[in-house]
Amino acid sequence: LTCSGLINHATRHWQRESGESGTDARFLWAAAWRELRYLAPLLLILAVAVALVQRDWHWLWVWPCLVLSNLALALSGIATGALNADRSLWKVFFLTLIGNAARILLPIGLALGIGMTFLNLSAGFTLHGFLVVACLLFLFRGAAAAPMPSTEKQMEWRQELKDYGRPFMWLGIGNWLLQSADPWVVEHFFGERETGFFTYASGIGAIVPTLVVGGLM
Repeated sequence: LTCSGLINHATRHWQRESGESGTDARFLWAAAWRELRYLAPLLLILAVAVALVQRDWHWLWVWPCLVLSNLALALSGIATGALNADRSLWKVFFLTLIGNAARILLPIGLALGIGMTFLNLSAGFTLHGFLVVACLLFLFRGAAAAPMPSTEKQMEWRQELKDYGRPFMWLGIGNWLLQSADPWVVEHFFGERETGFFTYASGIGAIVPTLVVGGLM
């Protein structure tokens, strides 16, 4: 929702700015972190709402975990779009493999090893976020030596984000609704416990197709 415009900006303009790819990467990195001013309050509102409805205050304790893991997913989407546009196919494969496998295996592994609790699952997703950010810092390590974009360039890119990127907020909303539809249907007919099994089974089942798609890309 908050970074869909940045993802599409990276996919659309990365090749155009190939002569300044390091500068562009620094702009995208800084812009993604600035999106926390929208992402963090939005997640806090949702966490408070769920905590009040379910009378479970764990949702407030794991709010920082939610922020980090969602930011990591957004950064991964931005990087994947840029690497795809750059035709860095093996880097896309590496990032997709590590990110998707870690997102499934780390929460389950931590919960099975320490205890099947909500906090442990959330800690697993947070570790996934750290791992994704570490992978991105490694893949784009050359950008550290690039200069920051000039004020004029930043204004140009930000204007492009407003003109082209912001409408993709609606795409983010639609994507979230589509991803959530199946669990909502399962919960309505079968209950919360079965929905949890269904969601994790879907995630595990998606690993092999994701690997195949990553290889084809």
